[in-house]
Amino acid sequence: MSRIFAVAVALASFAVAPAMAEESGQAAKPSLTLEERKAKHDQLVMEKQGGYVTVRGTPSGSIVVVNAQKRVGVENFDYSSYAAAKWLKGLIKVVEGDAATVANAGELKKKHRANFAVFIVDDGNLPPSLIAVEAQWAILNVGALAVGGANEELVRIRAKNEFSRVMTILCGGFCSQYPAPLMNFVVDVPDLDRCLAEPPGDMTARMKGYLEKRGVKPERKVFYRKACEEGWAPQPTNEYQQAIWDKVHAMPEKPMKIEFDPKNGR
Repeated sequence: MSRIFAVAVALASFAVAPAMAEESGQAAKPSLTLEERKAKHDQLVMEKQGGYVTVRGTPSGSIVVVNAQKRVGVENFDYSSYAAAKWLKGLIKVVEGDAATVANAGELKKKHRANFAVFIVDDGNLPPSLIAVEAQWAILNVGALAVGGANEELVRIRAKNEFSRVMTILCGGFCSQYPAPLMNFVVDVPDLDRCLAEPPGDMTARMKGYLEKRGVKPERKVFYRKACEEGWAPQPTNEYQQAIWDKVHAMPEKPMKIEFDPKNGR
């Protein structure tokens, strides 16, 4: 009990200390700024762990964004600035270059010595995006985003969002949370030899909502009685459906009476 009492006294003292300091005229110590906290943390790491050293062989590889258009500012294509991809900082390089096509995208990727490449073009003949997962390149076509009377600002917003989509998919955002080789570990064509054709469940579950949004809906069945009650059932084709149809569509034995309410005027 004495130990519990001692803890309680300590907590109470801690709680009233600021008030006592204020009453005595002592100013409360200002909290540390973000920079000061970081400096303090770095100093503590240095003292306790010796600081940080870079692991041999890292960083390595590059993701090159090749801008070949003037419609949207290149500053809108900085994926590493997003909170979810901070760890990519320094691995993504944005450069000016030639417009890619399906025919030459692979060669242009080699020219830029990129592990992955996203080509930003303005082409009236291409769809908004082309993503070659195994070849590790993609084409984002801002020209296909200027539809529906969109002004320059709206095209910019669309391009920024489409770039995020394309980069995420190209760099493995389609992967499963499960260790499924089919979706996670296919780098070259021969890798398909060691896969099962069955896609992982977490990905097929996501497909349903996406497909429905694009107009592809699975068959859905309901009871004939429910269809009758909702008013869209087809004509009955057997005696059981006929009986349900007749019952649902039958006139009520005691029709509802509508009486005038003089107080409400109706």
